[in-house]
Amino acid sequence: MTLKHYSGSCHCKSVRYEVDLDLSKGTMRCNCSICTKSRAWFAFVNAPQFKMVSGEESLLDYQWTPPAKPAPFLTYRFCKNCGVRIYGTGDAPSMGGRMYAIAVATLDESTLMNWLLRRSSLSMVCTTSLTKRPRTRGCFRRRYLLVVRPK
Repeated sequence: MTLKHYSGSCHCKSVRYEVDLDLSKGTMRCNCSICTKSRAWFAFVNAPQFKMVSGEESLLDYQWTPPAKPAPFLTYRFCKNCGVRIYGTGDAPSMGGRMYAIAVATLDESTLMNWLLRRSSLSMVCTTSLTKRPRTRGCFRRRYLLVVRPK
């Protein structure tokens, strides 16, 4: 198991977290009704591997009870300012107790892009020069285009 340290946030950066995660163990795209609607893509960690850096006061909860279940399994936490779902959390004895389902899309851009490039045959092309956007605070906002290359 190779844990790496990652940081992540919501869209408006009100909520920030750090996580020690082994992405080589794989990720999961759930197909339950709520996850299908939100295009959920998760990586799972135990409680000691997750640390909230800032923005706990900006988080709201949502719980949903799946059909044929007596109670909600996960509590979904999302930013009250921008609406981005950061993670789900719950108790899972099969995972050793408290666990977090980290939304992979909330990992910082450079973290996510580097991981995708290592794991697949994707190439990343900076399209900043193609966007012709005005300068903001002395730098350009980078935009990337992922291109699938045959193996």
